[in-house]
Amino acid sequence: MKRRPLLFQQLSFFERLFPRRASSKKRTRPVRGQKIKRQKKSNNPFLKEIWCDIRREYFPNRPDLDEYTVYWSNRNQKRTLASCFTEEHRVIVAREMDHPNVHPWLYPLLYHEMCHAFLGDDVPAMRNGKKAWHGKKFKDLEQRHPQMRAFDKWVKEGGWLTAVRSHRTRTAHARRKAETIVAS
Repeated sequence: MKRRPLLFQQLSFFERLFPRRASSKKRTRPVRGQKIKRQKKSNNPFLKEIWCDIRREYFPNRPDLDEYTVYWSNRNQKRTLASCFTEEHRVIVAREMDHPNVHPWLYPLLYHEMCHAFLGDDVPAMRNGKKAWHGKKFKDLEQRHPQMRAFDKWVKEGGWLTAVRSHRTRTAHARRKAETIVAS
């Protein structure tokens, strides 16, 4: 049976709104579940120094934690202050935290990530099979840091959101300034 072409009126609203286009480009994003090959990032000296200080103070018998690569994120962040990847031995910190007004909060933040690195995958699973990354074991370990409660309060009271807005304002101002210099 031969298919007749559909008239424009016969297409659904969605199909009219988003017409299919034949794409000649290769798929740039990986298929779900496919590993992404990442370039090896290098340590940021400032972050690495804080990381090693925290490790020496709180985890002196775990020198293997010094092997982690700690660096600033390339992306703008809204919710994630930092991420710890235990299998890859790396920690990514939001670039919005790279300002002298926010630097004091890097110590409890990196301590939090170091708790993840310390426990590794040795965290209990919940009933649904997911890992309880912030379970009782983690919380007990995390509360050893004297600034942790103040850090949580800073995040909840909008300190993180202020840091994000300030970072966006600074980068937008720098971009406009660079554009005016190039234009003149």
